[in-house]
Amino acid sequence: MMANLEDGWVTLVNVLAERLPGEHLLLRSSEDANYPVADLEVWVDGDSVRYVGALKEDPSWEFNQRGEPRPYEDQTQYSKRRIRDRFNRAVAVATLERAGWSIASEGFWQSNQAFTRSSERRRVGLAC
Repeated sequence: MMANLEDGWVTLVNVLAERLPGEHLLLRSSEDANYPVADLEVWVDGDSVRYVGALKEDPSWEFNQRGEPRPYEDQTQYSKRRIRDRFNRAVAVATLERAGWSIASEGFWQSNQAFTRSSERRRVGLAC
């Protein structure tokens, strides 16, 4: 599932991951100039077991992690001096590649199945 909605359907993914057995991954990545973020959350059989991510909050970067690292993570990244280099889009793509999901491959995004596309547009209005 991929969404460009403001919350990225995080709530929906949380509910599905809690109710469906197996391992589920949620990757968020935004290269927004003001508030970049990249993070990964992993659920196993309904429980959130792992979170790792970096984001910029005015004025500095934050790096957070909880839970035991998964076998497909490259933990050497997490000790890099610059926080923004510890977990970013490139690290996230490489992590998913090691997990068996080649999201950088064009073929990953191709399917003969039906899909649902949803987008959100921000309204531009007057400030009160």
